[in-house]
Amino acid sequence: MTHALDIVRMQLLDRRLVLGTLGGVLLFVALGVGITAGEIATSGSFGKGFAVGIIGGAYGGVAGAQATSLSRLLPFAVAMGRTRRDYYLGTVLFVLLETLVLGALLLLFLGVEQVTGGWGGDVRFLGAGWEMVGNPVGQFLVFAAPLLLTFPMVLLGVVLHARWGLLGLVVGAVLAGAAAFAVVIATGLLTVGATIPVADTVRLVAIGAVFAVGGWFVVRRTPV
Repeated sequence: MTHALDIVRMQLLDRRLVLGTLGGVLLFVALGVGITAGEIATSGSFGKGFAVGIIGGAYGGVAGAQATSLSRLLPFAVAMGRTRRDYYLGTVLFVLLETLVLGALLLLFLGVEQVTGGWGGDVRFLGAGWEMVGNPVGQFLVFAAPLLLTFPMVLLGVVLHARWGLLGLVVGAVLAGAAAFAVVIATGLLTVGATIPVADTVRLVAIGAVFAVGGWFVVRRTPV
């Protein structure tokens, strides 16, 4: 575990990535609020589908920004005497830490939006783009669940490419898609009767967990 924590510290040393990710969330909220205000001003309403598109792009951008850093860190970690196991466990811990911070930030901004009456102008971007639940813990999970899918997905892509190159990445994407479809069916059966936020959160986290386990088996023999 100590060596895995070394990987977390290595990740945190990349201050441009860490600060850039936090700044990206701030920029995302600012742009989202601005676009929402503009849409309301011109059309009198704000479509949820449009909000979801902005949010999906933000989650994908935040996770995708990690790809280069994660791919560079693997050979560096091994050269520093850390094992592939240390690299993977440490990276998963870092991803969980990052998810905790980013989810808390989004929850904080939602609170600001609600307290200020929609940023002082009844602009409900955060409140309209996500499913709303009645408690902070549940709302945090709603914000964090997409990151618990996208981060493991990016990590799986990194180790697939490192081990088998572009062909492995393409084949792995097809297999991952099939696995995700199976998880969607399984979680759908398990969450029959649950509320939409609960069902969606369980589905996203379950798919992310499958991707994380798959990456663990791939990384063990990855050349560096």
